[in-house]
Amino acid sequence: MSNRTIAILSPGDMGHRIGRALGEHGHDLITCLAGRSERSRGLAEKGGFEDAKDLETVTCRADLILSIIPPSDGPAMAQ
Repeated sequence: MSNRTIAILSPGDMGHRIGRALGEHGHDLITCLAGRSERSRGLAEKGGFEDAKDLETVTCRADLILSIIPPSDGPAMAQ
């Protein structure tokens, strides 16, 4: 697996920076911005993400999916 297309589920403060670094190393970045704030949308743009429109598209296109969130948000994300 090449891991060429990487999805980050939460392109917020941490996620967009990690995404930007991955993009600088040749990876394509995708996320789903449905229901996300304008701030998150701006960070995703700054990080070089493509909006895949929905989670089904994300899961079909991504070679690797990362969930980068504060530890306190982990239980809610898992549900």
